[in-house]
Amino acid sequence: THLIITLRSPYRAIRYETLSGRRRDHPRVRRYDVAMGTHHAPELLIFDGDCAFCTWTARWAERRLPRSVRIEPYQWIPDLSVHGLTEADAARAAYWIDGEGRAHRGWRAVAETFRAIGGSWGVIGTMMRVPPLSWLSVGVYALVARTRHRLPGSTPACRRPRKPPG
Repeated sequence: THLIITLRSPYRAIRYETLSGRRRDHPRVRRYDVAMGTHHAPELLIFDGDCAFCTWTARWAERRLPRSVRIEPYQWIPDLSVHGLTEADAARAAYWIDGEGRAHRGWRAVAETFRAIGGSWGVIGTMMRVPPLSWLSVGVYALVARTRHRLPGSTPACRRPRKPPG
């Protein structure tokens, strides 16, 4: 294969052409990776695996995200502190851990997930980060998080109040 450099988005900065002539986006390489020769960890979406609604939305995202993105319920991650999180943090909101290891919480996690999906969803994710849509995103995420036990696919675990461990 050989590389054809294009500058689209930070999530898909390099295109490559396979031997069969098919062009594909390389999901892990970014502009500065080419210049600096650096390697970054794959992105990670962390969600509450006890909540069926959260699990359903994570599976929806999984079908659309690049295969290199990991999607894990926080209950399956042995050491959340590697990502700068506690179990109480992860029980309250979804998190997107980007390639540089930065944690994006709640509505920002949703925006980053949409951006990584790309296409129209990527545009929506980018727009969610800019006021006034960012203000709306904060409110919608808070409302969904607060009422997730009433949403389709919810379980009693969604209704349970979250207590910090210990």
